[in-house]
Amino acid sequence: MLRATAWTAFHSSPVRCSEGETMKRIEKRAYGKINLSLDVVGKREDGYHLVRMVMQTVGISDTLEIVQAQHGEVHLKVLGSDITAGPDNLVCRAAQAMREAFDLRDGFDITLEKHIPAAAGMAGGSADAAAVLTGIRDMYSLWADNTRLREIALPLGADIPYCVEGGTALCEGIGEVLTPLPDWLQCELVDGGSHPAPGSSDNGKALRKCPGAEDGERLSGDRGAGGASEGRGRPECGDDGERSHGLWHL
Repeated sequence: MLRATAWTAFHSSPVRCSEGETMKRIEKRAYGKINLSLDVVGKREDGYHLVRMVMQTVGISDTLEIVQAQHGEVHLKVLGSDITAGPDNLVCRAAQAMREAFDLRDGFDITLEKHIPAAAGMAGGSADAAAVLTGIRDMYSLWADNTRLREIALPLGADIPYCVEGGTALCEGIGEVLTPLPDWLQCELVDGGSHPAPGSSDNGKALRKCPGAEDGERLSGDRGAGGASEGRGRPECGDDGERSHGLWHL
């Protein structure tokens, strides 16, 4: 089981960052999330559902190593999963977005080790993309706060702005309008995701068949776009006995 001190320590600080070598490198953890609640309050003309949901970071995480490269391209290697490592992967798209936003001439060799289940509604791809955004910012000491990173993140995916911030938050709009919430106290989580889970598009199709869902029906306890989750949850404690703010264990 993972142990932590505070959510900010996990999320803002790289696991490892080295500038003494020829090429800079940084290692980041990308934490999954669940939806504690999900209200669908409308639909935009472009097909996006307007939502009001509470998202919560959980302790299961992927790890990413980002290495500066002189070849000027983004290369991705994926361990522990058969997901595509091509340019359409959110990791590659996030790295390319940072290159364009900050006029970076360097390329990146990225190694992604997957632990967050794919297509399980836990924002694994979005969390990985957010870790790339914060990782490249930290590696180059770029003058960019989380608000700027969220602006870069939104065209890539509606969950990525939340994953940049993490913790407990009310998410509105298509998920990009964030309001921090107090950390939850006494909860435990059970992951029932060992079976194949539907993707976001499948869930959207099911939603359109759900009477009243697009008129604001509440889908409580939803794990996200991928499926439902039952159980209780509690934040993990650090070695000093203090609660790890905004970080839940799965």
